Amino acid sequence: MLKRRLIPCLLALASLALASADATRAQTRPELTEEFHQTYPLAADGSVSLSNINGDVRVVAWDRGEVKVDAVKRAYMPERLREAKIKVDAGAGHIEIETEYPEYRWTRRQEQWENPASIEYTLTVPRGARLEQINLVNGSLNIEGLTGAVHASAVNGRVTASGLTGAVNLSVVNGKLEATLDKLNESGTVSLTSVNGPLVVTIPSDSNATVRASTVHGQITNDFNLPVREGEHVGRDLEGRLGQGGSRVRLSNVNGPITIRRANDNRPLSPATNLLSETRSRVDYDDDRDDDHDTDAREAAREARETSRGARADAREAARESARERREALAEADREQAE
Repeated sequence: MLKRRLIPCLLALASLALASADATRAQTRPELTEEFHQTYPLAADGSVSLSNINGDVRVVAWDRGEVKVDAVKRAYMPERLREAKIKVDAGAGHIEIETEYPEYRWTRRQEQWENPASIEYTLTVPRGARLEQINLVNGSLNIEGLTGAVHASAVNGRVTASGLTGAVNLSVVNGKLEATLDKLNESGTVSLTSVNGPLVVTIPSDSNATVRASTVHGQITNDFNLPVREGEHVGRDLEGRLGQGGSRVRLSNVNGPITIRRANDNRPLSPATNLLSETRSRVDYDDDRDDDHDTDAREAAREARETSRGARADAREAARESARERREALAEADREQAE
């Protein structure tokens, strides 16, 4: 009887010892890094695409006809560095960069030292380049100084853009979105979408634009004295014309506030005209086919759900693989000890 009681206790102590050893290894293992530096020729208005899973991304502009790719891999195991691949497809008018991992290894593991490598990117691109698709899952995204069109998204992390003058389409699921626009393109659209987190946009004081903003749960404030309408039950919206109109600014948030700021540029404030009709119902406003931004918000939420489901599935597979590897290692150790 005593022996039967001791066996579970010994097994529990062994498990605690293994967990303690894992924690000690995680604390004592140094972080390993590997750098990647390459330059590729690109047309002044060429397209740039990047897909990354774990790691911050920064895109900055320069006045050269080439793209400089600087990346730093970070991991605690050499094999994690080796298995994370940077794939580049470059041509005269385009460059596509993608981070690749083994199919089951990209999600984070319980033991820190087993985590897949993260890769931090800095892309220096021609000022007029078009950011065709910048997609990031986990990490902050920063874009600076581009005059070409910008299309970028992140799932988990802060998105910051500054010094932009072209058409802009930015979205984030979980995190703050902040954009500073030096100029509004008369024929372009600025589309900013957030699901969970604050959304802040700064535009020139003398902007000529039509502005629409809507939230489900969150305040809307602005420096242009445009009134905000509250929904009967939930939601707020704003619609107005600044100056002569022209550019289209579309802002949408689900859970979080929207803030529209004027730039500190010493320019006169554009006269604002309220375009919300007192007799116009919120349903009419939401159904206005000219306002496709709610569709963008739903699409961002749908993509986030799909990404989350995929991440959970990969996490389960990673956990199973990790357990299998651990069992094999323990069995091998037992065999060696028996011999």
